[in-house]
Amino acid sequence: MQKEEIITFVVDELAKQHSRNEIIRRLCERTGMMWPDAEKLVRQIEADHGQDIRARQSPLLVALSVAIFIGGVGSILYCAVYFISFANTDAITIPNPRGVVFAIGALFTGITMIAGSLFGLRQTIKELFEDKENR
Repeated sequence: MQKEEIITFVVDELAKQHSRNEIIRRLCERTGMMWPDAEKLVRQIEADHGQDIRARQSPLLVALSVAIFIGGVGSILYCAVYFISFANTDAITIPNPRGVVFAIGALFTGITMIAGSLFGLRQTIKELFEDKENR
């Protein structure tokens, strides 16, 4: 394998989030390198081409963040519907305690999902723009 082929292979495999040890093993098999040399080379390529790797991973991370955000909004909407329907019932009606606990748990879970997805999305976008500024 030529140097460019090795770099392309390692960048592609890291972008696909394959195990570093698996990448090193396959690199050793293809090139005949010793493990420590291949490990050093993979770390070097990762350091040199980190922005390319993150740029290739970002669509997956953005999609995952959006999906988690939508799930969090759905969880909060479920709680809103539950508590609005609970507020519209008669005063004599006793709520199911399990349902109330479940709704409160879903509310906190939804808030946490939204906060986590926004934080992750912010980090992903921040890293992409930092890399573009450093070029």
